[in-house]
Amino acid sequence: MEHQDTKTPSSSPLKIFSTVFSLGLWVLVFPSSSGAQQEAAVNYSEHVLPILTTHCLGCHNADKKKGDLDLSSYSAAMAGGGSGESAVAGDSGASTLYKVIAHLADPKMPPKKAKIPDAEIAVIRKWIDGGLIDAPGGKAKKSKGPKVDLTLNVSTTGKPAGPVAMPEDLLLEPAIHTVRAEAVIALAASPWAPLAAVAGQHQVLLYNTDTLELSGVLPYPERRPAVLRFSRSGSLLLAGGGHGAKLGRVVVWDVRTGDRVFEIGEEFDQVLAADLSPDQTHVALGGPGKLVKIYSTKDGELLHSIKKHTDWVTAMEFSPDGLYLATGDRAGGLHVWEAKTGHIHHSLNGHKGAITDLSWRADSTLVASASEDGQVFLWELANGTKVKSWQAHPAAAAVKYSRDGRLVTCGRDMLTRVWDGAGTKLKDFEAFTDLALRATFSHDGARVIAGDWTGEIRVWDVADGRRVGQLDTNPPSLADRLAVEIKALEETRAAAAKRGAEQKAAGAAAALALDALSAAHRKTSESQTALTAAEAKLADADKALLGAAQGIKDAQAALAARQAEAAQKAQLAKDGGAALQKTKEELKKAQDAAAELLKQGESDPSKAKDLEAAQKAAADKAAELARMSDALLRTRTDADLAANAMGPAQKGLADAQAAQKQAEESKAAQQPALALVRQESVQTQTRATEARKAADTATAAQAQTKKASGEAEALVVRQQARVDGLKAAQFNVQVYAAKAELANVQAEYDALGAKGEDARRAAGDAEAKAKAGDQAVEAAQAGIQKAEAAVVEAKAGPAKAQAALEAAKKAEALKLKRLEAALLLWQNLKDDAAEAKDDATLAQAVARAKEACDLLQKDADLAVVQTIAREHGIEKAKTAIPAAEAELARTRSEALSTASQAAALHAAAAEAAKKIPAERAPAEAFKPRLDAAKAKVDALRAEYLKLKPRPI
Repeated sequence: MEHQDTKTPSSSPLKIFSTVFSLGLWVLVFPSSSGAQQEAAVNYSEHVLPILTTHCLGCHNADKKKGDLDLSSYSAAMAGGGSGESAVAGDSGASTLYKVIAHLADPKMPPKKAKIPDAEIAVIRKWIDGGLIDAPGGKAKKSKGPKVDLTLNVSTTGKPAGPVAMPEDLLLEPAIHTVRAEAVIALAASPWAPLAAVAGQHQVLLYNTDTLELSGVLPYPERRPAVLRFSRSGSLLLAGGGHGAKLGRVVVWDVRTGDRVFEIGEEFDQVLAADLSPDQTHVALGGPGKLVKIYSTKDGELLHSIKKHTDWVTAMEFSPDGLYLATGDRAGGLHVWEAKTGHIHHSLNGHKGAITDLSWRADSTLVASASEDGQVFLWELANGTKVKSWQAHPAAAAVKYSRDGRLVTCGRDMLTRVWDGAGTKLKDFEAFTDLALRATFSHDGARVIAGDWTGEIRVWDVADGRRVGQLDTNPPSLADRLAVEIKALEETRAAAAKRGAEQKAAGAAAALALDALSAAHRKTSESQTALTAAEAKLADADKALLGAAQGIKDAQAALAARQAEAAQKAQLAKDGGAALQKTKEELKKAQDAAAELLKQGESDPSKAKDLEAAQKAAADKAAELARMSDALLRTRTDADLAANAMGPAQKGLADAQAAQKQAEESKAAQQPALALVRQESVQTQTRATEARKAADTATAAQAQTKKASGEAEALVVRQQARVDGLKAAQFNVQVYAAKAELANVQAEYDALGAKGEDARRAAGDAEAKAKAGDQAVEAAQAGIQKAEAAVVEAKAGPAKAQAALEAAKKAEALKLKRLEAALLLWQNLKDDAAEAKDDATLAQAVARAKEACDLLQKDADLAVVQTIAREHGIEKAKTAIPAAEAELARTRSEALSTASQAAALHAAAAEAAKKIPAERAPAEAFKPRLDAAKAKVDALRAEYLKLKPRPI
């Protein structure tokens, strides 16, 4: 497979940071060699070499080496060719070998042939991505690319899914503590988390912007960061800086773990400006070299080197959508580039001084620039025009957008200001004592963080302009901070004890007051009970008095009713007596009339009827008188009874009047007692109210002292947690030291194991070649069998050709006979048709017979040609026998040579295998030390987690 030279980047490739700070991430991504072997079982000797043998080794072998590339052995393949390495461990996309055989790059391989089968391409891709394992049991090579996939899908907001990134168990021991702090030349805030990064000497400090406490220290041995940038997701932190006129480098950390993810650039001067693209695939940097360089984070390749700035590059930032890169220089030059191509998009002219800072609005339509000329310009991206400008400071040092479109600036007038999106000033914060250098918003835009030339960093609340605290750019050592916290804890404990005693005394006083209140409540309850009883008695007297009055009324009514009834009955008796007397008189008259008529009847018979009538009338009156007598008797009896009934009624009236008098006397007796009880009740209520006030006062005092005591105890807990946290942080230094030691031990083990790996690899190569020799022997044997079969076939050829000739001759004779018969029939039909010219059927038969004769003639001619060919075939079959016998002889000779070569390869493989134990012995002997270092890290880590206080 041919190779053609390709252009190599002018810069060095991406360097993987191998110290303690990347060890944790390395273990996370590459857990163990055995795990890699199990997951990526494809290896060179078993799977890749047979494919290369079939398609590539004709050109890329030890003898030809087209393009200086030999693929016939593992070691040769790893050495690469004239264009560099052919395969990059863990990254088939960056591997020339994969790209050319997959026809993804030129020159496509194999040359002038179709692409090899996709299944075989997949094997090679898996071999590369699996770590370029040489043979079964081999170890995967470490990737030279970043340890994590940095590529992100950029959303409209940039906010990542899940929890935002915050430091977890980072070092808190400063890398260095100096006599005084240095100027704040780099400051950044996470876009989504309460986290700020501050540049210090040989370190980057991470602070929680809510609590203002130190959350982590990221050592930066490259000297001093000049620029800090959080990724748009907030999960990575970029620092660019270095040593003036000596070294410039960009470093990117994982915010959670503090591990160095990668580092880019080998500048010969300090990096002054840098940024990470929103999708985390590119890093741009610039500095005194006046160049804008754009690198790939995948492999560290320099993609673009842009030479347009005429002075130091001092500021740069990718647009939030990742399409553009804005850059500014010390001469006031300002340009916008297409991020992917490096082509110029706009040159923005207007500033008269050095560009000090750049910031894109969240929608990527505006970019703000700050300059030493004091101006802040807002540039519209579509046309590259200035849409707004204002004098922010005598010299503006920083400008930063918030997500809601506000801006914060600071400058040489020592002031920090917040502006709305149109440049209207919203707020001035208190002035620094020296030049203000850097300013930014917190993640939520609620706070402003700014720093000055003296190293002071202040944090303000944007709403009211109040300073809420400061960040320390030069924090003391853990030991010094721990001493301060322990002293504060002791003082807090003493204050808490005092507050506890006060709470105890207040509790006792409150208990006494509550007892007094309880007694007062009992007295009040008793007096209330007595008052209720007295009021009940008075109520009973009132009720009895009312009852007595009602009894008199009822008795008087009953007596009146009896008197009325007696008078009525007496009148009825009197009336009955008068009526009875009248009836008696009428009866006597009737009797007298009847007696007279009786006398007259004795003398005058005509008086008989009148007598009868008179007698009847007298009888009726007598009967009426009897009835009236009975009625009068009953009426007189009722009158007597009614007269007798007045006595009880009169007695009832007298009794009711006596009861009324008794009730009046009882009520008169209850009223003075009720007055006394009421007076006592009022007094007890007053005493209870006073006891309630005293109890409330005591309870409030108790609550106040309890609250004070609780706050003091809570402060003790918090300070104890800080002390415990600092002690754990001190212990964590041991953990990091053990990790550093482990990294050194691992490197030493890898160095010792390299010889063993080389020996094992050489043995693997030899064994692969021996297997290939065996395959060649098998192929040669198969060739002999094939050649022998060809000889047998060739010797049988003449007889087969003679038989074929005889068959052809017979076929030829038969076809000629058929033709002759057909021609005779055609001639006869033709003659008959000449005599019967009007016979259409006969004419049609003649035409059909002519067509049959033509077909048979063609068939006969073909048979003649075949007969001639069969005659020539006999001669050809005779001449093929010597050629087949010669090929058989050549194949047998080649098989003997192949068998001899295979035997030699097996002997070489056996000899190479013998060397493996001796070469691997030093590494095996050293391995316990590596295991001990790993165990130490695990044990210290476990102890640290025990010491680490739980969140309050």
